Amino acid sequence: MSETADSFDKGVRRVVISQVVLSIITALAFAVYSGWPAAAAALYGGGIAVLSALWMGYRIRRAGGASKEDISSGAIMIYGGVALKFIFAIAAFAIGMGLLKLAPLLIIAGFAVTQLGYLITPMHR
Repeated sequence: MSETADSFDKGVRRVVISQVVLSIITALAFAVYSGWPAAAAALYGGGIAVLSALWMGYRIRRAGGASKEDISSGAIMIYGGVALKFIFAIAAFAIGMGLLKLAPLLIIAGFAVTQLGYLITPMHR
C-alpha cells in the first residue's frame, strides 16, 4: 500500500469514527430529552451519513487504483459513486420515514449532525 493510500485510509477512518461518535451523542441527547423513539430516528439518520461516508471512501479508493491506468475511468467511478450515494440516501430517508414511521425531522437532524464529522475531522495530519 502506498503512503498516499495509507494516509487516505486513515483519514476516512478518522472521519467515520467522528461521525459514529457524533451520531451516538446525538441519539443519546434525543433519548434524554425526547425518549427512545426520537433517539432511534436520530441514530437512523446518523447511520445514513456514516454508510454514505464509507461508500464514498470505498469508491474513491477504487477510483484511485483505476485512474493509474486511465484517468477518465477513475473520474467515472467517483461520479458514479456520488450518484449512488444520493440514491442510497434518498431511499434510506424514504424507508425511514415511510416504512419505519420514524420522525422525519429527527432523521434529518441525526443526519445533519453526523455530517459535521467531515468538518471537524482533518483528513490528513
